[in-house]
Amino acid sequence: MGDPRDLDEVQSFYGDYPFPSRAWRQLQRLQWLPARLRPLLMKTDYQRRVIRAIRSHVTAPARILDAGCGTGELTISLARAFPEAHLLGIDFNARSLDRARSVADALGLERIQFEVQDLSQPLSIPGGFDLIVCIGVLHHMKAPEFALRQLVERLSEKGEIFIWLYGELGRSIQRAGLELLDLLVSDSGDVATKVDLAGRLGLIPLPRGRFLHRLGRRLRGLHPHWEGAAFVADTYAHPCVREYHVASVLELLDSADLELVAFLGQMRSRPEDLWSDPEVLRRMKELPREKMLRAIELAVRPNNYQLIARRRRS
Repeated sequence: MGDPRDLDEVQSFYGDYPFPSRAWRQLQRLQWLPARLRPLLMKTDYQRRVIRAIRSHVTAPARILDAGCGTGELTISLARAFPEAHLLGIDFNARSLDRARSVADALGLERIQFEVQDLSQPLSIPGGFDLIVCIGVLHHMKAPEFALRQLVERLSEKGEIFIWLYGELGRSIQRAGLELLDLLVSDSGDVATKVDLAGRLGLIPLPRGRFLHRLGRRLRGLHPHWEGAAFVADTYAHPCVREYHVASVLELLDSADLELVAFLGQMRSRPEDLWSDPEVLRRMKELPREKMLRAIELAVRPNNYQLIARRRRS
C-alpha cells in the first residue's frame, strides 16, 4: 500500500470515482419518472447498522455535522433517523457534493446543507454540533490528527463524535487484493486499470450459488452487492490507506483530547458484550483496560472500528 500520498492524488481519485455511489445511481435509474414520484421508489436507509449504532448512544441531536460526507448517503440516512435535526455535510470534492445535493433535492430534504470544506486545511464553519459523524475519512488522510482536532473544536459542550476506521486485523483480503493489483499494474496511479482487473480477477463480492454467481460475473449491475466502479476503486485502488488497531485508535483519540465512550459494531469495549463464559470474563477483567481491549480485538479481529467519543473530562 505504501505511505499516504499527496492530497492532490486523493482529490483526483474522488473526482473520478465519487463515493459512495448507490443513491445517485438509483436516482439516475429513476429519471424517467416524474420528479414527484421518484422519492416514493428511492431507498433511503443506507448505512442501517451505523445508524442503529449511533441511535443507541445519541438521542435527539439538534445539529449534526457529517465530516467527509462524499455523495451524502449517510447524511440523508441521518436526516431520516433524526427528523428534527439540521445537518451540514462537508467534503473536499465538489463533484461528490453535486451528487449529494441532487439526491437530497429529489427527496425534498430541506434540513440538509452541503458545503465544500477540506479537513486537511483550517475549516471555515461554526461549531456547536451535538453530533459529528466521520466515517471512512480519517484512514484516507495524511494527517488525521489535525483533521480530528478541528472536528473536536466544533463539538458542543456535551457533543459526541462517531468515528469509523479501517481495522488492521480483519482486512487481510483487502490487503492481498491491493498488493495483487500493485504487482499487476506498474503505474500505481492507474485506477481505471486496477478497477477493470479487480473485476476480471473476481475480487468483487458476488452472490453465492452457481447460477447467481455466473450471472453476477456477466451482469454485475443486477446483484445487490454491486455499487459500481466507485466501490471497487475505494476498496482496491485508493491512493491513501491507513489501518488501525486498538492502540493506534486510542492514540488518535488522545491526540485530539478525546476519551472513548464505547466501541460499537464488531469491536466492543466490554467482554460481557461478546462472551458469557465466566472463566473468559474473569481473565479478561483481570487485565488492565488497554490490554483487555487488545485481547478483545485479537479474538474478534475486526475489519473496522466504530466508536463514540467525547471531549476528555477533567
